[in-house]
This record gives sequence, structure tokens and C-alpha cells, in this order.
Amino acid sequence: MSADKSVSAILAATHKTDLLLIGCGIGLTLGVTAGILYPLPESSRVKSLWFKALLSVSGGLSAFVYALSKGAIDEMTMLWVAGVAFAAPAAAEAVHTITVDIVTGAIEGIARKLGGKS
Repeated sequence: MSADKSVSAILAATHKTDLLLIGCGIGLTLGVTAGILYPLPESSRVKSLWFKALLSVSGGLSAFVYALSKGAIDEMTMLWVAGVAFAAPAAAEAVHTITVDIVTGAIEGIARKLGGKS
């Protein structure tokens, strides 16, 4: 039994990066699945499951590339990738809503100023 443990420990130590990459792939898969299945509010403009999948995959891959740009992949990278993939559709909806509200408010403010109503 101790020989099996030492062999598995040696394999884990020598293939740490490979195992982390596999873990990131599993985290991406789980995060995308959760991001697709988690319901958004009824007023959400993101209705298509394919679009939610695209947002989730893009978010997860962006998180992975960001982690790579920081110089190292560690155990937290798996959670980071899964979390961003899960949250990406809701974050995109929030950014869209905020942007539309800001632009609409600015246009209405400019129209009031030009129309003489303050």
C-alpha cells in the first residue's frame, strides 16, 4: 500500500501542471453548465441558452488567460475559472443594463438642456 501512495504522490508532483490544466477544464465545464442553467430575471435580454453559453465560455477562458498572464497557475485558478464562467452571463446583463441607463439618462439630460427645461 505504501508503494501505491508513493507512486501516486510522485505522479502528482511530476504532473502538477497537467493536473491543474485538467482541473481548469473541469472547472470551466462546471461553471459554464451552472451559468447556463442558472435563471436570470424575467426582464433579462439574455434569453438564448447559446448566448449564455458563449458568455460563460468567454468569461472562463478570459479568466484562464488572465491567470496565465499573472505568471503561474495554482489551485485557486480552477475556482477562479469556474466562478467567472458561472457569473459571466449575469455580469453581462448588469453591464448592459447600467450602460443603457447611463446613456438614456445622458440623452434625456441633454434634451432637457437643449429644450430649455431644466
